[in-house]
Amino acid sequence: MRTTGIVVAIVCLFIVCIPAVTALDQGNSGDGVSNTVSFLIYKVTAKPLSQMNAKDFEEAGDQENHNPIPNYGYQAVYYHAASVHLDREYVATHKAYDSHFYSQQELLLRKRSEALSAQIEKSPADEYSKEEKKKVDNLQKLAQSKYNEAYAAEHSGKQSVTSGHLCLIVTATFGSPLASEVQLVREYRDGTVRQSYTGSQFFTGFNAWYYSFSPAVASYIATHPLVKSVMRVCLVPLLEIVFLSQNLHAVLGFNPEIATVCVLVFAAAFFSLVYIFPPAFLTVWLAGRKGWKVPAPGSMRPVLWVWTLLLFGLAAGILLTFDFLTIITSGLLVACTIILIAGTASLTLARYLADWSCIRQG
Repeated sequence: MRTTGIVVAIVCLFIVCIPAVTALDQGNSGDGVSNTVSFLIYKVTAKPLSQMNAKDFEEAGDQENHNPIPNYGYQAVYYHAASVHLDREYVATHKAYDSHFYSQQELLLRKRSEALSAQIEKSPADEYSKEEKKKVDNLQKLAQSKYNEAYAAEHSGKQSVTSGHLCLIVTATFGSPLASEVQLVREYRDGTVRQSYTGSQFFTGFNAWYYSFSPAVASYIATHPLVKSVMRVCLVPLLEIVFLSQNLHAVLGFNPEIATVCVLVFAAAFFSLVYIFPPAFLTVWLAGRKGWKVPAPGSMRPVLWVWTLLLFGLAAGILLTFDFLTIITSGLLVACTIILIAGTASLTLARYLADWSCIRQG
């Protein structure tokens, strides 16, 4: 009886797995049926194969790094499947290849290349032929080619509203799109903020501004090692702000729109305190030392009124799904938050130091 049950279970397993194995192996290009079977055993209980997209396959590959004993061969299969499905998704929707497509393909190629490299290093050398190492070299060259195509798409005006996946300045600073710092910024932007309507509209406007100067800045950073070292230090607070913003978004995840607005204001406020407040305060303090009258913090009240109006305007844009209004008000709200925080903090501290100096002299 027990033997019969085992046989039935094995037959059922093959009935479930064989069609799925065949479907996945059509885009597997010789990466191995055994790897594919393991892939299905890993993922089929979490989500039906027919419902998986490129992002799901990529996440499966990333998850392999968290296993006690990562299997880099499986990981390479996951990333290859993600690359194939991304291409199919663009073809199925009749969408032209844009900078998002090229940069994401470049990222998947680099991840696959690193997985294969780790597999070669981990296993005895005689198990892998020169063809395997040659495959890694070809993948790295192809990844660089995709990066160049993405870069060209950004500069030729072919980027879509979902473009901007290159993180040019952060990538140039840390030297690789696979650097953990670059991945943190990418995940914050594409996996957190842009998942909401507000976030996607905000980055539509932000990208138009950011890509007007970032290519030149990134090129300069990449070709000047000293500047690159300085930028690494300067970006540390920004990365901390991004990390804290992600945690805040997770806490407020019950409503993606509210979470996104709070995260944008939170990040703008801390960005202002770290990067704008020091030079603003120094300017106000030096002006006071030169005999100029330092305004009271209350002089920032009109900015607060504008900030409040922008917040209401953003709420209206979100409720009405009015794209143009949401783009404008979200961008201006972030800018107004930076001005409000830096201005209020600078004037408050300058007036406090001025009063304290008067007390000491009196």
